This record gives sequence, structure tokens and C-alpha cells, in this order.
Amino acid sequence: MLDTTVAAGLRVGFAVGERLAPGRAAKLAQYLWLRVPKAPPLAQRYRGVEPGEPLDVYIGERKLAAYSWGSGPVVLMMHGWGAWWQHFSVYVEPFVAAGYRVVAWDAPGHGDSPEGRLGPRQASIPDFADSIKAIVAALDGEEPVAVLSHSGGAMAAALSVLHGVSATSMVMIAPSVDARNVLDYVQRRLGLGPVTLNTMVDNMERRFDISFERDFNVVRAAERHEGELPPLLLVHDPGDPDAPYSGSETLVRVWPKAELMTTNGLGHRRVLWHDDTVQAALDFVGAHR
Repeated sequence: MLDTTVAAGLRVGFAVGERLAPGRAAKLAQYLWLRVPKAPPLAQRYRGVEPGEPLDVYIGERKLAAYSWGSGPVVLMMHGWGAWWQHFSVYVEPFVAAGYRVVAWDAPGHGDSPEGRLGPRQASIPDFADSIKAIVAALDGEEPVAVLSHSGGAMAAALSVLHGVSATSMVMIAPSVDARNVLDYVQRRLGLGPVTLNTMVDNMERRFDISFERDFNVVRAAERHEGELPPLLLVHDPGDPDAPYSGSETLVRVWPKAELMTTNGLGHRRVLWHDDTVQAALDFVGAHR
């Protein structure tokens, strides 16, 4: 979200704002939380895989940067917050070689995709969910055999499946499963006081007609879900500084046919690119194909 030096300076400002102007501090905190880091040049995003066949995928009149590789049963790959489709590059060739058609894209406001609901350089989990629905609609009736996802994209993927998107299996890597955990991270990162934090939450819930507890809690949604859910593989590292491992521990207990693969020392992003994770995802999807 922010580099260390900038975050340190903001913590001082938010400490003052907590005492003198928590309303203004809350508005700034919301802006910073939803602000998407600017994508680096395409050459710096390159991870050894060229873009596949471009797909015509739209959210309203906005066309997503979306691509397809290979042929066969469709596997969707949803990147995380502040990322782009190339974060799943290491998965493309193994899945194509195994006989799948891989579809990956940039979420609204990320990579080469246009802005989402909130305007330039701002995005939210509903934007990610919008993109998943748009991708599935563009498949023209072809249901994905699997959905792979990372970080905040995993929250959007899980909620999309819980609310009707079909998938034969799911793989969630270093997932965020509860917006309250994300709020805790933002609070620590920015040094938000309780008044500022609660004001920000109240403002967002009123503005967007949402409830963090109701709408962005994968565990609760899974507990309330009626009907069968696809088998789920969770891959998570206890040392993940951005998405608490405890979320996966809780989710694996309430999601039927869920498995948890625990890694060691891979953090939040290296776990996505590790050979063992790629192979585990390929094996899991193949076992439930």
C-alpha cells in the first residue's frame, strides 16, 4: 500500500488527526486504503510468459485486459490486490501442458485494465468480483473447471463462488478471508486510532450500502451457505505479514472438502510463485477435474 518511510510519516499525521479531526483523518485513510499502486512498465511485469489470445471482456463499456492460453477445460486465475495477471505467469505453461485453457486478467484499476467503480487509482473487492462475473459471462456458457486466486483476489473469488459462480474446484493462495483482518492490517500500517478507524468503517458502510461483517467475511458466508461447495485447497504461510494464516485455519474447518497446505518462510507473495505451490495446485485441480 505504502512504502515504509511514507507510512511512518502518515502515522504521525493520523495520531494528530485522531485527536483533532478524526472525520478528515477517516476520509484520508479510506482514500489510501483503496488506492491502487501504479503498475510498473510492462517490461517489469514480464515473467517469462507473453500475453495470450486477447478476450473481449467488458464491465459496462470498460474492456478488461484479459487473455487466454491453450485449450480444454477452463481454469481462471485471479491475481491479488495491487497486482496484475503476470503474477500467475508460472502457472500458465504447466496448466496448458496438462490440457487446460488458462484465462487470466487484470482487475479494474490494476495493470492495463481501466478504472473500476471508484474512479482512477481506486479499487475494491467488489471490483474484483465484477471482473470474475464478467469473465465467466464472456465464456458463453462454458463453466470453469477451477478458480485459482491469491490474496484479496481470493476473497473475491470465494465470495463469487458462494454467490453463484460455478467451479469444480478452487485453489486459494495466501487468502484474505475476512475484511476485519484487512482493517487490522490497515490500522497497524497507518497507525489509525479507534475513532478514526470506526469513522472510516461507518462512512464506507453508509456510502456503499455494505456491511464488512456480512459482505466480506468468507468464513461466515461459507457457514451460511446452502448447497454443495467445490473442493478447496488453501496454501498459506504462518509468517504471512499481510493475510493472517489464522484465516485459512478457520476456513478449512467450515468449508467442506477443504485442505490446508502449510508452507514455511515463503511469506505472502513468494508462496504464490513457489514450485511446490504450482505443483500442488495442478495436482489438486487434476484430482477433481
